[in-house]
Amino acid sequence: MQLFARAAYQGDPQLAERLVIPIASKLREMVSDILNQAAARGEIRPQIDLEAAIRLVYGLSIAVADSQLLPYLNNYFQILSPGLSPERILAAMLDFIESGIAVDGRVAGAGSDGTDANTLLPSPTGK
Repeated sequence: MQLFARAAYQGDPQLAERLVIPIASKLREMVSDILNQAAARGEIRPQIDLEAAIRLVYGLSIAVADSQLLPYLNNYFQILSPGLSPERILAAMLDFIESGIAVDGRVAGAGSDGTDANTLLPSPTGK
């Protein structure tokens, strides 16, 4: 983890080329696949700039995840705090994304029991 963090956040050009860019590109492709499939199912509002949304969702996901994996980054991102669990942050992030891009504010895969079928996390609204 320390090697990847150094490569990603300290700008080592050799490590960036060999390590960071391939991993980051694959992760962004995963977000792209998920959102493109949702768009194909009609779950994303047609006026959404999908390429921009993909990059924003990816960036937000990295900020949330890296604040947990590399706690010193939370000093800058200020995502986590005492009394605000990572699960609560993740649920709010998913709700924020869905509210911003989904046709009706929820992706069709969300379960009626309040869980999101794709993440198996409770939705923040419980719907």
